[in-house]
Amino acid sequence: MSLEPFADVSDVEEIWGELSVAEAKTVDGWLAVASTNLRLLGRKRGVDVDQFIVGSELLTEAAKNAVVASVRRVLMNPNGIRQRSLTETDGPFGDTRSETLDSSVSASKFYFDTDDVSWLPSPPRQRFGSFRVKAGLR
Repeated sequence: MSLEPFADVSDVEEIWGELSVAEAKTVDGWLAVASTNLRLLGRKRGVDVDQFIVGSELLTEAAKNAVVASVRRVLMNPNGIRQRSLTETDGPFGDTRSETLDSSVSASKFYFDTDDVSWLPSPPRQRFGSFRVKAGLR
């Protein structure tokens, strides 16, 4: 059984612009991954996202927006570059380049900003009780 993504390629194209056929195929796969990640995040928070959004146009749109935002972040930085520096000098030595990869993107991780998922309930709180033990004889 395959779960449907919360968004489709046309939703990404609305904010990104037209995608090539190859890009659209890649984005389609990314949407499935991001949707699965959103479902897992919901599970951590004690919510079945698919059931939570049923009947609510607002929550359905929020789920779609969260997935699209996650994919958009990868589209903006497909190589996972976090920092780039370029040094050009005159003379025999020049053009030194350096790049630092963003580990969350370079490891193919899609993430949700806290604003993306602010509509999801907070995770259940775990309560720990305490007790006191008195040592010694009475």
